[in-house]
Amino acid sequence: MRFLTLTSAENMKRDLPSSFRALKERIKRLTPARLIRMGYIDEKDVRRFYPNKPLSEPLRFEYFKVQTLEGVSGVLHILFFGDYIPHEWLKDSWREITGSAYIVDIRACKSDVKSPKRLARYCVSQYVSGQRLFYRFSWSWGWVAKGFVKVWRFLLEHVKYDVKRAIRYWNLILSGRAVRLGCYVFKPPPELEISVIGQVCLYDCEQGQSKPVPESSVGNR
Repeated sequence: MRFLTLTSAENMKRDLPSSFRALKERIKRLTPARLIRMGYIDEKDVRRFYPNKPLSEPLRFEYFKVQTLEGVSGVLHILFFGDYIPHEWLKDSWREITGSAYIVDIRACKSDVKSPKRLARYCVSQYVSGQRLFYRFSWSWGWVAKGFVKVWRFLLEHVKYDVKRAIRYWNLILSGRAVRLGCYVFKPPPELEISVIGQVCLYDCEQGQSKPVPESSVGNR
């Protein structure tokens, strides 16, 4: 996991969101082989940076991005999982895309993520709730399970907008448990969907225990 910061500058050729979209497209086409040809990494370092990765395979880049109103016209604070991206390549690409911005910071976590909850609290406190100049946030398709926003909203509505209760159930779902609320079953990722009760071993939030539920018709919402 890595933290990436992209800054803005005066007289940029594109605005910040457009510049980031252009950078994403470049990363999607980037491979270890191209980085070697362009001189950003040495062949002897390939195994260290990309162990077991084919040289022609594009780099993986799944991110959560927060845009603030800092600097000239904003700053992007990005948390991402994926492959190593050379700092010099990012710096050169960002300058070429924007025409003037070149300050780029990238750093990796010192160790593996052992507590996702602590990581989430850190990101929210640093970049969202504690950020006076917070503007917007977004994420890549692969960052979370597809359709999670709809599932979260349905869960929140189902518990009558009791946020603390919704978060407790949400944590159970994301930890891999199927959760029952009334006649609905909230299935965990990778499916992450809402079904009417079917034959599945689930965690009954009302009873506080796991148990199988009889077969019934199943329909996704």
